[in-house]
This record gives sequence, C-alpha cells and structure tokens, in this order.
Amino acid sequence: CAKDEPFGLRLIEPVVHGTPVIGYRTGAGSDEVADLCAGIATVPYDDAAGLAALGAELLTDTARRTMMSGAGFQDAQVHFSINAMTDALEGVYCKTWTRRAQRT
Repeated sequence: CAKDEPFGLRLIEPVVHGTPVIGYRTGAGSDEVADLCAGIATVPYDDAAGLAALGAELLTDTARRTMMSGAGFQDAQVHFSINAMTDALEGVYCKTWTRRAQRT
C-alpha cells in the first residue's frame, strides 16, 4: 500500500474476501489496520528481501495461508464491518458531545 495511506482500505478489501495480504509497515494508519487483522503480514518499510521472503513463505505454507485467510476474515468483520465502523464513529461523536456539554 502507499507509504502515507491514512487508513489502509487496500489492506482490508482483499482480507474480507479471504485473501491473505503482505505489505510494508509504513508508519501510517495502515499499520494500525495490520495490527488488528491476522490476515495481514508486514515487514519494515523498504525491506524488499523480507517482503519477498514473506511472499515465498506464504506460497509454500498452506497452513499459515489458510489460518490468515480465516482469521483475517473474522478480524475484518469484528473491526472493519459497517456495524463495527458505525459503532466506533458513534462512540467518537458521543465522547465529543459529552466533552462539549461538560464545558458549557
């Protein structure tokens, strides 16, 4: 994914279809997405050899690929489904409203 991608949607889209994802840790929001989802494996940014090794490992390790596929799908449903995202956003609004109300 892009080095400065703010959310990591490109990581989530394949995972919800059961496809394991590999990528670089970029220091952007996509790292937080990767940390919440077992279907995403990462290496440090610019570690091309590490990324290639990770890709080769997933091609040959059927058990890990299968685990990442199933667990990634479940994690995506828990953290990034419409309901989960709506609940999280509603929580932000409620906290903001409560703080604002306490100031007045």
